[in-house]
Amino acid sequence: MDENEEPSLETRRIEGPDALNSVDEATWVSTNDSAQWGLAAIRASALVPEAISAY
Repeated sequence: MDENEEPSLETRRIEGPDALNSVDEATWVSTNDSAQWGLAAIRASALVPEAISAY
């Protein structure tokens, strides 16, 4: 991807026999990516009290 190019945030519709209920799926994100971001947020929030007390 060119540095000036915007990332594609497209989704695709999953319906019919492939899904119980129709959903829009973001193919560019995975459950592992989401879990890693969540864990990073939890870890960062655990460091906040220590950082505040340093000031």
